[in-house]
Amino acid sequence: MAHDAGAMTAHCGCAATINTPQLLMLSGVGPAAHLREHGIQVIADVPGVGENLHDHPTAPVVVTAPSGVGGSYLADPTSEEAFAQWRSDRSGPAAFFSQNGVGFISRTKDAPVPDYELLFDYNPAVAANSPVGAPTDGAEVEQRNGYKIWVVLLHPKSRGTLRLASADPHAKPLIDPAYMRDPDDRAQLVEAMRHAQKLTQTPSLARYTETVYPAVGADDSVFHEAILSSMYTTYHLAGTARMGDLSDPLTVVDPQLRVRGVTGLRVADASVIPSLISGHTIAPAVMIGERAAQLIRNAA
Repeated sequence: MAHDAGAMTAHCGCAATINTPQLLMLSGVGPAAHLREHGIQVIADVPGVGENLHDHPTAPVVVTAPSGVGGSYLADPTSEEAFAQWRSDRSGPAAFFSQNGVGFISRTKDAPVPDYELLFDYNPAVAANSPVGAPTDGAEVEQRNGYKIWVVLLHPKSRGTLRLASADPHAKPLIDPAYMRDPDDRAQLVEAMRHAQKLTQTPSLARYTETVYPAVGADDSVFHEAILSSMYTTYHLAGTARMGDLSDPLTVVDPQLRVRGVTGLRVADASVIPSLISGHTIAPAVMIGERAAQLIRNAA
C-alpha cells in the first residue's frame, strides 16, 4: 500500500514478530555474521534483529465432568438460524466462543501488575479415564464432557531467537521460542496451575468436576510433565525487533520506530515491543500502528 502526502510516499507491508526480523535479515539488516553465513550482503549490522523472542506460554488444568453432564453450547458455523439470532439480539449459540471467561491474577497483594491470566474453556468429549485426551488403544471407554482452565504466564523471563534457514525468502525461518528455559518460569507456571485447581473445587464448579489433571495435590514432577506435554502458545509473540535506546547494542528501533543504521525505514508491529504487557497484544499493536501513522504524518 502507498500513501501520498505531498512529495512523500510511504510504502507499508504487514510482517509482525516472525516475518519482520526475517524480512530485515533477508534485506541485509541484522547480525552481520549470521547474514554472511547465508551469503547476504550486510546493509546494517544490527545484532538485536531476531533476538528477544518471547510469548505468553500457557498450559491447561483439564477437568473431566461427572457422567451425564452435557456438552458445551457450541455454534454451528453453517447455521443461518444461529447467526440470524445473533444479528437480531446478540444471543444464541453464535454468541459463544471458546475461552470467553477471563481472569487476571497477582501473586501478591502489592504486585503492580497481574502475574498470570486464567482462560476458561470447554473440553470436547474425552475418555473418562484420560482427562488429557490421550489415546486409549481402541478400548471402549465412556466419553465425558468437561472444561479447561488455561493458565497463562504473563511475564516470562525466557527469551528465544529467530534465525534464517537460508537466503531463500520462501524458506521458513528457524524459530526457537525457548519456552521454560528460565527455571523460574516453570516454577511460576506450576504455582499458577495450582491456583487454577482451587477454582475447580469451588461451589460453582465442583458439581461439574470429577477428575482434574494434574491431580489436586500432585507433586511438581506431575505438573512439569503436564507442562511439557500440553503447553501452548497464546500467539502473543513479541520483541524480535525491540524498541529502546540506541546506546543498547541490541536495540533495533528507536522510540520513533526507526530502524537503526537504515534511512527511511520504520517498523510498526508487535516485534518492537521490548517486554510483553500483562495482557493480550492486540491493543498495543493497534496503538503502535496509530503512533507510526502519526510519526510519518509529522515527518512529511
